[in-house]
Amino acid sequence: MIQDPPTSALKESESAERVAKTRFIRRMFDTIAPDYDRLNTWVSMGMDRRWRRRAVRQMPSEGLIVDWCSGTGDMAAEYLKRPGNLGRVVMCDFSTEMRLLADSKIGPAGAGRSWYVCCDVTRSPFRDRVFDGQMQGFAIRNLFNRPAFFAEASRTSAPSGVGALLDLSTPRNRIWRAICNLHFRIIAPRLVALVAGRGVFAYRYLSESVEHNATAEQVTGEMASAGLRESRYEPLAGGIGALFIWGPGKRGSATPPVSR
Repeated sequence: MIQDPPTSALKESESAERVAKTRFIRRMFDTIAPDYDRLNTWVSMGMDRRWRRRAVRQMPSEGLIVDWCSGTGDMAAEYLKRPGNLGRVVMCDFSTEMRLLADSKIGPAGAGRSWYVCCDVTRSPFRDRVFDGQMQGFAIRNLFNRPAFFAEASRTSAPSGVGALLDLSTPRNRIWRAICNLHFRIIAPRLVALVAGRGVFAYRYLSESVEHNATAEQVTGEMASAGLRESRYEPLAGGIGALFIWGPGKRGSATPPVSR
């Protein structure tokens, strides 16, 4: 069983708040791993699969790809099973229960082309400029220190590397935002209570994290400040979601990017 290190073994810069949140998130995701995919579907109003495909299309077809906060492996599986993709994928997450589910999803498509690394994505063990593509699904709002993560993404990005990070967001339109809040606060929690009782507390955390998340403009600004070139975002479904991108855009992109 993997245990947390004693606080006395941590660097002085590791605040008690940071350590506590990291432990909380790790244990929460270990607990809800069996229900995590359903929770994502409910939180995103059923649009998570389409959004993942859109994010994966931004990745190069060859080279080394990293899936930060890989969870149950949906992003990695989508990339590996996509026709024409020949790249290799490194999945990074600190939830061991999520990894078990990811193994079953990757299947034969990942044989010899996928690896799993258990690590904190704000302090990864990878060499500089190693990744040709970087992707992430529904994790930005769970990061305690986004600037530190973006600094890692910048450090490990190849000179021509690209990135596509998917997450939920808050619509600007007041009417649409009110509908989303109704869904997050009332409708979906009742569905979760009926179908996945152990996920109720986790769902409340995930839905509240959307309401208190940074704006898409703030996230894009942090990406640019970390040195991620051509940082921009694409609003999804009227602003329920956002696709954060850096690096050269692909030809035929369906939606014009919104740049900072």
